[in-house]
Amino acid sequence: MKKDIIVLPINIKKAVRDALKEDVGSGDITSETFIPSNVTCRGDIVVKEDAYLCGIYVAQEVFKQVDQNLKFKAKHLDGAFVSKGTVVASVFGKALSILKGERLSLNFLQRLSGISTFTRKFVNKVDRYGVQILDTRKTTPNWRYLERYAVRIGGGENHRFDLSDAVIIKDNHLRAIKNFQRLKGDILKLKKKVKFVEIEAQNHPQAIKFTQLPVDVMMFDNFEVSQLKKIVKIVRKKRPDLILEASGGIKLHNVEKYAKCGVDWISIGAITHSYKSINFCLDLIQ
Repeated sequence: MKKDIIVLPINIKKAVRDALKEDVGSGDITSETFIPSNVTCRGDIVVKEDAYLCGIYVAQEVFKQVDQNLKFKAKHLDGAFVSKGTVVASVFGKALSILKGERLSLNFLQRLSGISTFTRKFVNKVDRYGVQILDTRKTTPNWRYLERYAVRIGGGENHRFDLSDAVIIKDNHLRAIKNFQRLKGDILKLKKKVKFVEIEAQNHPQAIKFTQLPVDVMMFDNFEVSQLKKIVKIVRKKRPDLILEASGGIKLHNVEKYAKCGVDWISIGAITHSYKSINFCLDLIQ
């Protein structure tokens, strides 16, 4: 997998613009009623638990779109390990503007840092084995760019972005395919158009049969560790050129066992759908 940790500014800007419309609505009634428009202060963004920071640039974009006159100072950048109680950034300017962007900036930080932190836990478990942790398409609709970015910040890699990015022939495809013999020719045509062609094996006989196909990657889906060890050895002998991937049922407590089986990739949907958000707060200081 090729690393690309740049999130296109247009994606950040659009995500923030849409989120501000949702959160601010027609205005911050509470702040505008009770706080004079000329009151200025500093807002410190504090992380409330240990984490691998992600989303600092998105938080900065939130305050920029709220008020161009706000001054945002990042004290730590994406990818940094920050311990509980650390001030990760400060924003200076009108209290009304800071409060308008408070919740949204924290929302982005807590979710993206949750993904990067959870991903890092998996990466740390398998790093010594040369195995890459990959995400899946099990992402929040319209948040995929940002969530994939958080995975990379956590040390993981990205699988295909969308259905047009690469070919993965899964169990449902195989159930619908009527002529297995045509697969080889169809795959050869596709290889010229996409990043890679992958096929998913559900059991040993399938995996051995699929070595006859000109695919680039073979995924072993929901294999037990003992099963995976055996089939990896067999497939490696038959097709040493193949990238081998494990997926399905892999958790933090057993990911190292899967990494020891000799696969190249381990894809884990949980890093973008079952992570725990990191707690952040913003404290106003006059």
